[in-house]
Amino acid sequence: MKEFDVINAIKILTNPTRLELVKYLYEGPSCATKALAKVKLSQPNLSQHLNKLKSAGIIDCKTRGSERCYFICRPTFVEEMLKMILEKHEYKKCTKPEQE
Repeated sequence: MKEFDVINAIKILTNPTRLELVKYLYEGPSCATKALAKVKLSQPNLSQHLNKLKSAGIIDCKTRGSERCYFICRPTFVEEMLKMILEKHEYKKCTKPEQE
């Protein structure tokens, strides 16, 4: 098993569609057909996003008959990332340091 690359996983989550998929899968495992209806993408596009998330080690899948069911395989990482990404951050205007 390849070592988890946190930097790559963070990069993968910068895509809004993949972030939506991760938020959806964080609620619980889902088969691809249900995820397809939720995110409203074409099947090939969904497959590409799921494969990128899987390659990054964020999700994994199990096959049930002819369906592939996806789940979060790094829940602690995903929970912390979602907290940080979805939190409302205060904006503070930068000012020049005062001259002494």
